[in-house]
Amino acid sequence: MTSLDDTYLAFAAKLDGLSGDDDAFLAELHRQEAALRFASFSLEDAWTLGQTARGIAARLSLPVAVILFVGHQRAFHSSLPGAAPENDAWAGRKIKAVEHVLHSSLAIATSNAITGDSINDRLPAADYAAAGGAFPLFVESGIHIGSLGVSGLPSIHDHALVVTAVADFLGRTDALELGL
Repeated sequence: MTSLDDTYLAFAAKLDGLSGDDDAFLAELHRQEAALRFASFSLEDAWTLGQTARGIAARLSLPVAVILFVGHQRAFHSSLPGAAPENDAWAGRKIKAVEHVLHSSLAIATSNAITGDSINDRLPAADYAAAGGAFPLFVESGIHIGSLGVSGLPSIHDHALVVTAVADFLGRTDALELGL
């Protein structure tokens, strides 16, 4: 286990331990999205970021699928032992939700809990899912350039894995300190 693995485990535990204040939790998720932006992003970066997420999962024997899109192009995909075909599909559905709403899939789920709405009130559940584990990739100017998704763990842990990978890639693990 590496210090990055410890960082992921600590971040997942912090998110698990948050109280039921959905409004503050949603604000925290939006803060993460604003803090974790790229100066630039290439297909080579996509491979490296995907490998970072996969590496954490592999070292911790997490049964996940990892998918990264740059625009509409699948730039990285890997499934680890124990991941099922449903995890590939689920990660893809979460990524489609992120690409539609431009917020993390956990932020979408949290917003849905606050409002009582569901993304699936307007978009087909067969194609879109609001559950933690997909994170929008933005450049500093605010342009959405892709999404990283993971599926196979509880919702908050999927989210923690993708955010930890993005934060590490950017050298911004300080962004994992909760601002609640």
